[in-house]
Amino acid sequence: MGFYIHVYYLPIYFQTVKGSNPEKSGLDVVAYQASNTGTSLVVGLLVAVIGWYVPFVWFGAVAFVIGSGLLFTVDMDSHTATLVGYQIITGLGKGASVQIPYVAAQVVSNKKDMSSTNAIMIFFHSIGGTLSLAVGETIFLASLRRNLPIEAPLVNPAAIMKAGPTNLRNTVPPDQLKGVLKAYTTSLKNTFISPIVTGSIAFLCSLLLEWRSVKRMTVAHP
Repeated sequence: MGFYIHVYYLPIYFQTVKGSNPEKSGLDVVAYQASNTGTSLVVGLLVAVIGWYVPFVWFGAVAFVIGSGLLFTVDMDSHTATLVGYQIITGLGKGASVQIPYVAAQVVSNKKDMSSTNAIMIFFHSIGGTLSLAVGETIFLASLRRNLPIEAPLVNPAAIMKAGPTNLRNTVPPDQLKGVLKAYTTSLKNTFISPIVTGSIAFLCSLLLEWRSVKRMTVAHP
């Protein structure tokens, strides 16, 4: 769930706080996506070779929580190298653990139950993404409404929200821009608390996984 918060709101951070256009904001999160994809492929190969998958989900959950905590610390003055490093750590954690629940489900399920088990996993994965974005939007908008009058009292909060990230700098008077950007930064930071919480819950849940090997699937489920 936390992954969806990051991939949706990090581009908003780059568009508003850093002044990137929509195209560049997509490139600004390439480090996250590349780390996620690359790690997922490597972990898939390692699980096939080693057999044991539980250590990878532990490592992934911990790395994701650490990376999410680091992303929570970003502010208006965060450097590009710092942002890239934080994204790599978070993407590494996500990539290391994203496929493990599907692997575990196949290992512990009987052959006749595998299709329904995978369907249930996919359903909850999809509904988790939808719910996370809904929660993220609620947190972000509530925080923005609360912080705009504090940081930029002379602007109309409704006009700022209507402008959106792409037109923000063209809508806000120059003397109020810093305050608006500070309100945006604080609101995004509040939104980034959600991935820390969900990642921590995921780690606690991973402690309940049975210690099994994919190499014993054919023996366990004839």
